Amino acid sequence: MDTAHNTVQLPLEAIERALAVHALPGFFGYVKIGVRLLPTAAHEVLLDVEHHTITRTNAVKEEVHVVASNDRFNSVRQTIQEKGTSFKVSCSVREIVGEFHDGFLKSLKVMSSEERWA
Repeated sequence: MDTAHNTVQLPLEAIERALAVHALPGFFGYVKIGVRLLPTAAHEVLLDVEHHTITRTNAVKEEVHVVASNDRFNSVRQTIQEKGTSFKVSCSVREIVGEFHDGFLKSLKVMSSEERWA
């Protein structure tokens, strides 16, 4: 994984196998390879949690055991539920299209989610 850009390489061997099957004499046409993320992809996401504590100098510190309240936990749960649809993993590659002439791969296009193949 390229952590600088938060990207993962698609499996080149699988793409090569899908195209190589059509590298046969007499094959003219194109091969479309659709790219989809499986729901299990969300389980492969690593969350880097970082926190910063702010010390309030004007607050009186008491040596009392602090108990977290359900209200605080519920505020987290409610906010996550409200923002839940924003947390998605996406793949910018929608499909790969290879054009063959007599079994030779003449062109290879990588189509993004926004592009349409004509």
